[in-house]
Amino acid sequence: MTEKAILVIGGATPIGAAVVRAAAEAGYGPARQDGPIDALFVAPFAEAPKSGVAATPADVFASTIDCLLADTMHATRTALPRLLERQGALVFSAPDADIGIAAIAASAAVETLVRSIAYQYGAHGIRANVIRTPGPASPAGPEDVARLALFLLSADASFMTGAIVRADAPPDMVSALSGEQP
Repeated sequence: MTEKAILVIGGATPIGAAVVRAAAEAGYGPARQDGPIDALFVAPFAEAPKSGVAATPADVFASTIDCLLADTMHATRTALPRLLERQGALVFSAPDADIGIAAIAASAAVETLVRSIAYQYGAHGIRANVIRTPGPASPAGPEDVARLALFLLSADASFMTGAIVRADAPPDMVSALSGEQP
């Protein structure tokens, strides 16, 4: 049996580390420098202020976009030829919480990037999806996101591409999950 290779960008983040552990348990090995890639998971991270449009300096906005969007784009562009060889799948995480205008704008752009990749490369066997990752108030943790990521990267999700999947309940449903009564 040939071991599947995964490349995880952002493996030092809590979600990225959980994906690394879950992938190893599922039989994935790390992608080698010039070897094939079956799966790409990107968990970008940037220290960005939780501020609105008026309070976010232009340089902070630009550096956040550069870190979260441009780094994701560069990682994808680099891995894509090797993903094409194996008709691989990629999943990006994008925060879905109160994270400030710069990070939420970058998350929206990452979602658009994934839809574009799905459209452009779907005929070549590439699948691309986004997981909207939960905030700290969510009952979903990094391990939950990792299980969802592994599903989206697997053949079990061969019918899914260009999807934006929430890893938790909408904010108004979180209280219902925690047992609070309306």
